[in-house]
Amino acid sequence: KIVQYFNFNEQEKRLIESLQNKKGEYSEVFFSQSKELQNISSKMIIYPTPIEYWVATTDSIDLQYFETIKNEEQDLNLYEVLQKCAREFPHGVGHSKAGKTKEASYV
Repeated sequence: KIVQYFNFNEQEKRLIESLQNKKGEYSEVFFSQSKELQNISSKMIIYPTPIEYWVATTDSIDLQYFETIKNEEQDLNLYEVLQKCAREFPHGVGHSKAGKTKEASYV
């Protein structure tokens, strides 16, 4: 539907269909812009820093961990909580060995 809505060509459609991500490491995004009557489109890869990861994550386990740290360490401001999360789990809780074992708990 997005291909039809924006009237993308077949090459752009294939680029969009090929987009991938690896949780905690990178995300591929489709970029398109018109410049001087010429369409420019490309696939880009975003590799977030640990802080950027924690600012943008929507992972429920990460968000629970963030809230736990925020509640347990109320003397920390928001940025300090982000720094702590990024330091302890730079690619997210689920990407760490602790997050992959069922017995592991961060609370």
